[in-house]
Amino acid sequence: MKTEIRYYPGQVWSYHTRPGEKDSRLTVLQVDEIGPERIVHIRVEGFSLPGPEGKPIHTLPHMPIFEAALDRSVIALLEEDVPLPEYAEGYVLWHEAFSQGEAGAFSTTVAEAIEAIAGAFQGK
Repeated sequence: MKTEIRYYPGQVWSYHTRPGEKDSRLTVLQVDEIGPERIVHIRVEGFSLPGPEGKPIHTLPHMPIFEAALDRSVIALLEEDVPLPEYAEGYVLWHEAFSQGEAGAFSTTVAEAIEAIAGAFQGK
């Protein structure tokens, strides 16, 4: 049985960030119901990762995350009905890969997902 819908496109949330990134925020882009699960597609801004070729990354334009993991991450709803940034290209690539069983969604908190991405960039 599905629970009440908490996340809607255009919402901006604060979340439990990594140390030193308390001003980082996430924006809800889209919500998909896939079988018994909800996957929330978010944009995360206001953090810093060492990216490829040493160029820092401050934004993840599209990150799919299971609703339960997002529930463990968010602190407070800050804004609603904000204009959505362009994300269709990332979503379409993810959806095609997901449909073929080659992509998924994060089941960790947002901060843990960012840490995992940082490790991937650093070859860990």
